[in-house]
Amino acid sequence: MVYYNFKKHKEFFYLDLIVYLIPISIILGNLIINILSVICLFIYFTLIFKGKILYKNYKNYFNVFYALMIFFLVNLALSSNFQLSLVSLLGFIRYYFLFLAILFCLNEIKDFKNIFSKIIFILVLFVTIDVSIQHIFSIDLFGNEITGSHGRRLSGPFGDEGVAGSFISKLFFLSCIYLYSNNLGKKLLFSIIIISVVVVILTNERSASIMFLSGALIFFLFYNNNFFYKFTLFSFAILSIVILFNLNNNLKSHFIEIPVKFFKDNHHKAHFLASYEIFKDNKVFGSGIKTFRYICNEDKYSKINTKYASNRCATHPHNIYLEILSETGLLGFSIIILVNFYILFFLIFNFFKKNNSNYEILLLFSSFFILFWPLQTTGAFFSTWNGIFYWIFFSYFFYFKRINN
Repeated sequence: MVYYNFKKHKEFFYLDLIVYLIPISIILGNLIINILSVICLFIYFTLIFKGKILYKNYKNYFNVFYALMIFFLVNLALSSNFQLSLVSLLGFIRYYFLFLAILFCLNEIKDFKNIFSKIIFILVLFVTIDVSIQHIFSIDLFGNEITGSHGRRLSGPFGDEGVAGSFISKLFFLSCIYLYSNNLGKKLLFSIIIISVVVVILTNERSASIMFLSGALIFFLFYNNNFFYKFTLFSFAILSIVILFNLNNNLKSHFIEIPVKFFKDNHHKAHFLASYEIFKDNKVFGSGIKTFRYICNEDKYSKINTKYASNRCATHPHNIYLEILSETGLLGFSIIILVNFYILFFLIFNFFKKNNSNYEILLLFSSFFILFWPLQTTGAFFSTWNGIFYWIFFSYFFYFKRINN
């Protein structure tokens, strides 16, 4: 149990205490996320004004922010829907400084990383247990029943929102940073991974399940353990999944039969094609943040090569790279590609240096893969709920980069 010393943390205006609540707010909903992230922003700037945060230590991050603002202001001026893009730009600013607030806490506040990672682990474990209870009893701890959308969708504490699998998969490997910090956690790590993979599959979230299983496989293959132990666990995991699909016709239909039947043409293809056509009309600066939902209705985009053209519209293109490409153009797309390649090469290079942080690099890489692998359907990068996972990851990565340098 961790004792929170209010007197000691008063000098930081309890910024760390507010940040500790951020993972919890992901379960509570967008309103709480927005309130807490705005509070973090105001505290962060107060600390800069009071001299508690040295501007020079974070000058490079502010310079990046200034450059991004120049680009986004041009993007806003050219946006096909100024009001939508303005609201989203304010949301981006809020999250950028939430990222800096988390990074500051990781860098400057003792034990913050362990406590924050522990909170994430407890929440991931809680959602996993709640979903399991919902699967067994058809109702979770909060009285939420199984939803009928997209098959037998398990949502756990998220109620009508079928995102429990996404929550687990996107935070799991970051939460393992805490798990790996004690000997018992190391021994239970692979067992927890296998159980979590099975639970995510049971949520019936196809993309989250595939990405989590793939991320787990990457971690499993490169984790430093003896071959026989890994082979035994891998065989057990595959056998468990095969049995699960054979015993559950709903999962078999949702994960195998439907994807095979609609592989060549489906509503996601319509979203992808529409976003690409929007990009072709707005190559440099894009159509404006969050405008896909607005501009996709134009008649000229009904001519895309799919029988699902009438279903081309959604709140976002369901792929963050196509979202960024269509809404921010080549310039915005180049930024995210450069950042991701930098992260990718840094993690790979440092992993093969065989230093003492290999396990943490592997956890970060698995998390990075799940979040940024391009060949998947995703939530929106510029959204409140889905977007927060990317910024939490960025905070961990740039903290890790600093301590390794």
